[in-house]
Amino acid sequence: MNQVNSARILFIGNPEFSIPSLNNIVYSHHKLVGVVTSIDKMKGRGKKFSETSISERSKELNLPLYKPKNLNDKNFLNQIKKLDIDFIIVVAFRILPDSLLRIPKYGSINLHPSLLPRYRGAAPLQWSIINSETYSGITTFLVSNKLDKGDVLKSTPFIIFPDDDYGSLYFRSSKIGSKLLLKTIDEFINKEIFPIPQKNENSTKAPKIFPNDCKINWNISANKIKNKTLAFSPYPGAYTFFKNKRLKIFSSLPSLKNYKKKYGEIIEINKNSFLVQCKNSSLKIYQVQYEGRKKMKSSEFILGNKLEIGDFFE
Repeated sequence: MNQVNSARILFIGNPEFSIPSLNNIVYSHHKLVGVVTSIDKMKGRGKKFSETSISERSKELNLPLYKPKNLNDKNFLNQIKKLDIDFIIVVAFRILPDSLLRIPKYGSINLHPSLLPRYRGAAPLQWSIINSETYSGITTFLVSNKLDKGDVLKSTPFIIFPDDDYGSLYFRSSKIGSKLLLKTIDEFINKEIFPIPQKNENSTKAPKIFPNDCKINWNISANKIKNKTLAFSPYPGAYTFFKNKRLKIFSSLPSLKNYKKKYGEIIEINKNSFLVQCKNSSLKIYQVQYEGRKKMKSSEFILGNKLEIGDFFE
């Protein structure tokens, strides 16, 4: 590859997923001239202000940090214009306004954890697991004012293993993506890659996850329920109700045993697990969690709740 010129970059991101990309840019030959993240928000029962993961990391690295309440604010935009940026790099943030996208000389690049145009939206990793995908990937693309529809620059696939959950894919894809992002910047500057429009006819959606999406329906196959528990582990947790209490299911395995009982009925209890009737099969459960309490092994749940065959999950 030819000698790569140093670019002046403004980085925009919020969660822990963004940190590997930020780190790679900081320690590259490029010049990170500023970081934009969301304002601190009150969280938890104590209603204490909490900053984003990118805010915390930027302070550790003594990076110029911006937390605008409004991305269209004139004072904020004027500050960014003075930075004379070549690129805006976006990793896990909301849609940017045109007023900000017009500022960089060469454009804005986003990192998305799917092989676009598949799984456009806020939750590509979760929906990939729910849909039993055996592989996914990372894509870099030019930002437009439409969600995840900009021209593609580079992409790379990765395997989704049978025991992958949202947490494992989250961290693995963030590291893979951070390397892809740096290659994208270098090759785009050197004109070694060119934007390719997405084929909308091949697109699928990955909408935001809402609480009701996490509710387990026992009237489906055990494999589909297992996928849901993996997709929402470690957070927010796929849940059911046991004796009117919300119970999250984490570790589980499909079983071929089919007692042809009612869906959600406890059909077998062992020392370290128990089986729940699903459609045409059953689910063996190893770890659960009552809301607001610590995770526990099924053996503890069985003893603590005097679980019996014939009890129901709803």
